[in-house]
Amino acid sequence: MSSAVSSGSGAGGGEDGGAASPSKASVMARARPSAATLRAVAPGISEALITTAAGLVTAIPAVIAFNLITHSIRDFAARTDDFALEVLNVVERQQPVSARVPEGVEVRR
Repeated sequence: MSSAVSSGSGAGGGEDGGAASPSKASVMARARPSAATLRAVAPGISEALITTAAGLVTAIPAVIAFNLITHSIRDFAARTDDFALEVLNVVERQQPVSARVPEGVEVRR
């Protein structure tokens, strides 16, 4: 493997052990008018595209998993609500007739 060593100092990127990030190299190449050629900025742009692709490879499955889990939780909540209503119906049917509230009568709490 080869390592990139910066001969400059300061904003050139020599502080981090000699390796400058591709995006920093791209910005620095664009800052100098004489070096602003496609050959100078292409490595930084290609690195940004690769990083974007890696981000999409990570984000798309995460969004799919999030949607599946959200659907599962909503389905579980709906089934729980249905079960609670069924339990209330069974309890209501078990009460004696005298304890039931007649239909059409509003109960204040």
